[in-house]
Amino acid sequence: MGSSPIEFTHSRTSRAYCRVLYSHTWQVGDVLVWDQRATMHRGTPWPYEQPRTLASVCCSMTDSDGLAEARGLTM
Repeated sequence: MGSSPIEFTHSRTSRAYCRVLYSHTWQVGDVLVWDQRATMHRGTPWPYEQPRTLASVCCSMTDSDGLAEARGLTM
């Protein structure tokens, strides 16, 4: 193999998903939302002298909340 398990896994998953890569150029006031359970994501370096604010909200749904409809399983 020649690399650590993490490097090996990252190289395989990065190649598989490069066709759906999204990179965001941030502007003041931007908000980005993604599904933590279904998205591989990572940060990139930024000028460390500039402030950076990150916030995370975790929520979940159940069948009684309309989970199937949100997933597009029913109409």
